[in-house]
Order: sequence, then C-alpha cells, then structure tokens
Amino acid sequence: YVPAGVCALVLTGTRGAAVASLPTVVFVAWTLRHARRDRRLAAWAMVGAAIVGVAFLVPREPLQRITGTVSDVVGSDSLSGRKEIWQEGVDIFLTHPVGGVGLDAHRAAVSAGKEAHNTALSVLVETGIVGFVLLVAVIAGVAVRVRERRGWAAWYWGAQLTAILLGAMSLSLEDRKAVWIMGSLAVASATAARRREDARPPPSDLDLAHVDDVDGGYAVVRSAAPVPSIPS
Repeated sequence: YVPAGVCALVLTGTRGAAVASLPTVVFVAWTLRHARRDRRLAAWAMVGAAIVGVAFLVPREPLQRITGTVSDVVGSDSLSGRKEIWQEGVDIFLTHPVGGVGLDAHRAAVSAGKEAHNTALSVLVETGIVGFVLLVAVIAGVAVRVRERRGWAAWYWGAQLTAILLGAMSLSLEDRKAVWIMGSLAVASATAARRREDARPPPSDLDLAHVDDVDGGYAVVRSAAPVPSIPS
C-alpha cells in the first residue's frame, strides 16, 4: 500500500495533498517507536520501494511540480493565480461582511470564475461572518473532543485533523463530504471512549497499572496477592 500510495500521490501532481500528507508520515514514524525490529525493517523496505517507484515509474512533470512548491511560494508573485483570487475574495467579503454572497457563489462572484483555494476565505465570501463563526465553533468542538483522547488514539486523530487543516489552506474543503465524515468519526470515537471509561468498575479493590498506548490511559489488573486468613 505504501509504495502504491506514494506513487499515486506524486502522479496527481497536487502540492496541497503532498503537504497535507506530512502529518500522516509523522504519525506512522511515531507508531514505529516501539515496533519489533522485523516490522521496522519492513517499514524501511516499503519506504525504499516507494522511492524506487517514484524514481523509475513516475513522470518528471508532476514530481517537479511537487518538489518546486517551496520555490514557487518564495519566488512567485501570484502562486498560480491564487493571490489575485484571494485579494478579490477579501474585497468581496468586505462588501458583504455579514451574510456573504450566498452558498456556492464564490465562482460567480470572482472574475476568474474559480474556487477560493482557501477554506476560511471561501466560507467568509459565501456565508460571511455568520457562517465563519459557525465553522469555527464546529472545529473547536471537534478539537475539544480529540484532546480528550490519550495515547495512540490522540496521535491518530490529531494527525488526521492536522492533515485536513493543512489541506484547507490551499483548497476549498467546506463542502467535501469526506471532511465532515472524518470530523464526525473523531467526535463519535471520543464519545465512545468516554462511555467505556465511565462504565468501568471503581478501582477500590483493584490495582491500576498505567499503560500509555491503551485507550483511556489505564488497564485494570486484578491483584494476584493472596488474601490473608483471619484467625478464629
């Protein structure tokens, strides 16, 4: 999966997707900290296979487009026309600050006839401050639930949501179903974990052993110590 996924990502030539994949790379590297040696070797083998696939199977044009992201940001004045779209979007928002120009109306509102290539600006232009405040409230609610997780689950959902936020900087994701499904799953997962934790028996006669990578943070272990007999 890893070599095929990397090659497919490079074939798209999408720089935003390449940047958004970085949190996932960090998460995968973090999960290998305590992995067995054979699994770490297998992971490095997959990385090597991905590098070979990109080097020999992927055309140069999409690869150069992705690797040239930094130089385009530093040396370009227009960012492939995005700066003009952003400036015009800001002007439209200032003209209609409260309710915006209407849902899915950004293309019709700007002269270039394109999407905003920025989720926050797209929401501001189309729904104004009202819609933007609602969006921020949703993001804050999801972030609060993710912060309740511990161990592996916290890293996983943190990486997924960070990837979405990075993608939202260069893409208009507010109407993508996959984004809303991912946010809903993050909240549902945190809610289910809290209910499991609340349903655990009180640790009055039990010993607690701290386990970092177990959901909820603690594993309950019954004491193996013998119960002393009471003399008659």
